[in-house]
Amino acid sequence: MTNFNPKNQHKSNDEWAELALRQSGNTNTQYHVIGGLFGAVFLAGATSPLTGLILGAWVIWSAWCKSGESARNKEHIISSRCIANTLEGDDFHFYRDQYGDDAIAEQLQFAEKLNLGLSNDALDFLEDYETLHPNPALLSSDSSKAALEQKLDTLTTPASDSKPSTKSDIQWIDSVLKLPFRIITGEQGSGKSTLERFMISELKKAGYHIIIINPETNPNVWKGVEVIADPDKITEFFEDFPTDVRNRQIEARDNGIDEDDYFDFIERNNRTGRKGKVAIFFQESNTYEVQGVNAQAIADTFKQCLTNIRKWGYTACLTAHSGNQTSISSKLRGYSGLIEQQPLIECISSHDPNTGLAVSSGKGFLKIKGVKDSNPKSVKLINYPKTKDFRTEQEKHQEIIPTSTEQPTKLQDKAVSDNSIADSLETLYSIETEQENQGVSTEALQVLSRIERLEGEDFTAGKVAQLKPFGKNGDNSASKIKYYLDELVIANLLEKVEEKYRLLER
Repeated sequence: MTNFNPKNQHKSNDEWAELALRQSGNTNTQYHVIGGLFGAVFLAGATSPLTGLILGAWVIWSAWCKSGESARNKEHIISSRCIANTLEGDDFHFYRDQYGDDAIAEQLQFAEKLNLGLSNDALDFLEDYETLHPNPALLSSDSSKAALEQKLDTLTTPASDSKPSTKSDIQWIDSVLKLPFRIITGEQGSGKSTLERFMISELKKAGYHIIIINPETNPNVWKGVEVIADPDKITEFFEDFPTDVRNRQIEARDNGIDEDDYFDFIERNNRTGRKGKVAIFFQESNTYEVQGVNAQAIADTFKQCLTNIRKWGYTACLTAHSGNQTSISSKLRGYSGLIEQQPLIECISSHDPNTGLAVSSGKGFLKIKGVKDSNPKSVKLINYPKTKDFRTEQEKHQEIIPTSTEQPTKLQDKAVSDNSIADSLETLYSIETEQENQGVSTEALQVLSRIERLEGEDFTAGKVAQLKPFGKNGDNSASKIKYYLDELVIANLLEKVEEKYRLLER
């Protein structure tokens, strides 16, 4: 007896679906276009420019059709488990051996009825099958698209696929959140934002200070996170980021802390805000440079993110429509390929049969080796509420509210939602100080995270100028700022107060 066993090539339905999605996505469209254009140029030289132009246009049109066909195949692999039409070679024959000719024919007739693409092996099989079976049962008995999909679903979809996602289904997210850098991609409606919101909520629970970088968002609709939308402020953050990482490295050396222990050092000391654990979410990154963000600053920040920033208390996430990141910055030449090698989650979209709009399929691919990972892992996505309020219950109760004895000014109304330093200070000093509090007031601690950029050697006259608008509400504004600085110095949260006083007098 031999050890021959063809059933060793059999797979689960999920494994076949993964394989079909990979083969459907491997259209080599770019090579098709490039090769066709070279052929068009050659033909134009041998005949006439018009002939070459016609060939070039046909090549681009056929590549576009091929790309669209691939997208529709993916949609039905997920929604209907129509798999056989995309498989080729040995994969097609092993799939046929596992499910039988009748089951394969049903899938191929379904695909043909919907004008989906069929591989050469699938076409050859269907031609032979229909010659032997002139009255195929599938098409004669159930002609509607809904009936065909229901029959295919019963045929190939395991019962577990209909169950809602459980905690075990999404444990993969926990491991992804421990990475220094990750990318979320997918078409419009595929669930990128939903996954991103879930990641923000999980990192928030873990004690991270969340920073959203998005020049197209409205900061006022976000709560519980820091939002940077102004291009100049984004540039400033990007320019400071490599230095901030470097300062943490210097701190570790000065305090005799091993680099692998610095993350624990931050947690043990209960650091918060930008001084603690920080999670950065890069949104709409392809618009940064167009909006006026400095290209070199963008490049320097992303280059820094390609290092192991997690051990220094940072983690970052880039959300994009595709895994191709060459458009982030003109100064990233030579590095965009490295970004594309970072761990990536590709969210898969489906289509709502009632509206025809793209919706999340609830599934995706985890590509640890980046966009070109040849062995992605199929993962389930979680349905997280559509919200931009990430405040904890404690933060909701501690939110800064003007006192009832003083009518709030327009500036005070704005301060609750504005990120500006001056407005935050204005709100702080419109609140009665907690006289019995021997340390820093709760309100002061909340505002401290917003003015950390003014600390230490970075406390320059140019940045202090941001405090000047504070003076428009009274003659005692400068003294109140000094009082605030003294309060923080007593708590050992600020140093070099004399220098700050001197700059404030300018």
